[in-house]
Amino acid sequence: MQPRDRIEWAQADESALGILERMQMKDVNQMPVLRDQQVVGMVSRDGMLRVIQTRLQLERFAHA
Repeated sequence: MQPRDRIEWAQADESALGILERMQMKDVNQMPVLRDQQVVGMVSRDGMLRVIQTRLQLERFAHA
């Protein structure tokens, strides 16, 4: 387990791209999400990439 001061946190209003960029820079796969200093969720690099992939596939399907 990481010490609290070494955890990378995402903010609830932060862009998905910004979070992905930080995940890559810091070489982390998951980040807890904060809103008003409360943990409101968790994001994973894999989960975010799957959402992006699904959206791209849906866009291609819609334009076919």
